[in-house]
Amino acid sequence: EKEMFKNEKRIGELDFIIKKLYEDNVMGKLSDSRFIQMSNDYEQEQQTLRNNIINLKNNMIEFDIQKDNSKKFLDVIKKYTNIKELNASILNELIDKIVIHERTFIDGEEHHGCRENRHLMSQQIDIHYNFVGII
Repeated sequence: EKEMFKNEKRIGELDFIIKKLYEDNVMGKLSDSRFIQMSNDYEQEQQTLRNNIINLKNNMIEFDIQKDNSKKFLDVIKKYTNIKELNASILNELIDKIVIHERTFIDGEEHHGCRENRHLMSQQIDIHYNFVGII
């Protein structure tokens, strides 16, 4: 918010400077070529500041959404601090989806039907929790 305020203030200052440049150009205190160069630079700075403000607003919206989702997740998880048994109801409330990836073997080969020939195996499992995604 501070950065946004700073950018908005600078945009206002640049508007004033551009008006002053125009007046100086009209009064003959500033050449046309110098006026064009300076006003283009100031207008480019203003556009950069406007883009920054848009990005900051989007970041603030995203932050608010994440903060709200985290609060919702904490509200749900507080109910289950002393889980004795995991059941379908609890899973449905806490978990959005579970993604199970394909198995990978350390030596790169799977030896079908022969357990003693298998080497270390790995399988990635992603748990997507409601409101917060993968933790």
